[in-house]
Amino acid sequence: MKKKAGKIFFTLVVIFVGLGFYSLSQVGKVEEIHRLKILTRYAPTTLYQVDGGYSGFEYDLAKDFVDYTGIDAEFIIKDSIDEILEAMRESEGGIAAAGLTKTEARVLEFDFSPSYYTVQEEIVCNKSKKYPKNLQNFKTELVVIKGSSYEEKLKNLKTTYPNLRYKTYSGISTEELLRLVYIQDIECTVADSNIVAINRQYYPSLKVAFSLPGSGELGWILDHDNIELQQKVEDWFINVESTGRLQAIANKYYSFRKKFAGVNIERFQKDIEKRLSVYIEDFQKAGRKHQIPWELLASIAYQESHWKKNAQSSSGVEGIMMLSSGMAKKLGVKNRLNPTQSIMGVAKHLSEIMKKLPKSIEKTDKIYFTLSAYNIGFSHLEDSIELAKKLKKNPNLWLSIRETLPLLSQKKYYKDLKYGYARGDGAVNFTKNISSYYDVLKKDIGE
Repeated sequence: MKKKAGKIFFTLVVIFVGLGFYSLSQVGKVEEIHRLKILTRYAPTTLYQVDGGYSGFEYDLAKDFVDYTGIDAEFIIKDSIDEILEAMRESEGGIAAAGLTKTEARVLEFDFSPSYYTVQEEIVCNKSKKYPKNLQNFKTELVVIKGSSYEEKLKNLKTTYPNLRYKTYSGISTEELLRLVYIQDIECTVADSNIVAINRQYYPSLKVAFSLPGSGELGWILDHDNIELQQKVEDWFINVESTGRLQAIANKYYSFRKKFAGVNIERFQKDIEKRLSVYIEDFQKAGRKHQIPWELLASIAYQESHWKKNAQSSSGVEGIMMLSSGMAKKLGVKNRLNPTQSIMGVAKHLSEIMKKLPKSIEKTDKIYFTLSAYNIGFSHLEDSIELAKKLKKNPNLWLSIRETLPLLSQKKYYKDLKYGYARGDGAVNFTKNISSYYDVLKKDIGE
């Protein structure tokens, strides 16, 4: 029999506890609460906003569990792994789904779900310098998160490699440490292979020096007092693995196809000759109708699909503009594989973004603002503009916004912003790449 899909709610404040029935006094009224609390954090590998909804490997897994069991649930966002572990110690949640490695110390302290993903712990540096490819010769001091699985691993390895040096930072995430390596504020760090794979899209100069010995298993931490919940999780894992849904969810995020992130102008110019002529009338017609430079539409399409109308990805986006089903519905595109529909839908969307932009923005910068909003969402662009004001930067210049967008993934900035966490560095890279294609098209073709 098909089970009733559960509901998922989001909150930043702890309200309910675990799975079962509890009393909550509220305005003089006592209510029965039976909602599962799932603790997680914002990160590209766990949970993030996209197309007005939520995505992420851990989120998709948890949603599948909720739908399978019919349990009502809410996500509680914590700022760090350390906060999540402490919250589970205090029985603030029923499940911690946050990319947690099953270390020896954690297994002794917590009850874990079955393992669902295997990772390698990798030493990550900036490719601007060469580093040894083994621990025997590695002399650089590593920076890792205090209390993390990485610190535990390095502590154990130090008995075998006494020259191994590392220091720990508190109140910081793995993603933030990778950013510090990218901007060369620190030399090297340690991160799980899945986290590295996703973040190299945003920080292309990151390089894996080598992997640490052994591998790790990811698992959910479960409320140790809730035997019923533990059994439901085990039953669900058996089902999600046997039906192939677990592998499908993993493939969506980690089975990477070749990315179109880098700008190869020579290849782009060859593709202009071979492919552009097929779609140029669609780009020009949509551009005229919605007052958007057709070269801009063509540049977005090239960045997304290399002008391939049947392009698809494991994450579910497809077509020449690589639209998700949610975005296509929002844009009124009935068939994503129809280039004319997809191009017209994106042109209309870009026009709407441009009209919403503050009139004070420099005219020459409006395209950059529009591209970043298209990629990250208008609400997060607004946050970036507000942050520019707070930091005493000119909010009307792209020069300022390209500096504040990456800050949206850092807790000290996003915690005070209206729309919260976002991967702004991805929007900056997206805008930079498309601008390069756009400049070439304007120069070489024009209308």
